[in-house]
Amino acid sequence: MAQFSIIEFVLRDLLQVSADLIRDYASVQEQLLYLVLIPHAILLLFIYIFADGISRMAIPGPNPHKGFKVLFGIVAYISIIMAGWYGQTLLPIFLLWWQIMLILGLGYFVLSALIHPSMAADVVRLGGAVGGKMGAKGKANKKYKKELRITEEQIARIAPYAGTNYMYDAELARLRAKKAELEALLAS
Repeated sequence: MAQFSIIEFVLRDLLQVSADLIRDYASVQEQLLYLVLIPHAILLLFIYIFADGISRMAIPGPNPHKGFKVLFGIVAYISIIMAGWYGQTLLPIFLLWWQIMLILGLGYFVLSALIHPSMAADVVRLGGAVGGKMGAKGKANKKYKKELRITEEQIARIAPYAGTNYMYDAELARLRAKKAELEALLAS
């Protein structure tokens, strides 16, 4: 008589996890952790956010109806499991997402060890000030480049008439001085 395994029944028949994925995790503990516990924690987080959003849309107001929230959550969970999305599509995505979140959490831990959280606001303010200065200079340079291009176009239009009229000569001298000033501003 074949031995009945509740873990295999849950994974293969109910959650529809592929046999290849089940074989990747040899022990029962690994199967429960990586194929049930971690993905279900992420799935339930998703369903909670989804059901809250749906219930807020269904009945607008400051407090969504808790019964509808629970109903939409249960329906979403059953739909995901019965459609086979859990074992085929969502399980690999959830496992990858979990690994990414662990890496980001580790990075946050290391950064918080280097920069104490009480100093984080000061560091953000400093970064904003530096970025603002760099952004302001970049905007100013862009403005100066545009003015320089317009000035060069005006010089090109007036230059053929130089020496024919004192008004053209005065305007040409003014534009050349403006061009020199803009070039000096861009060089600094």
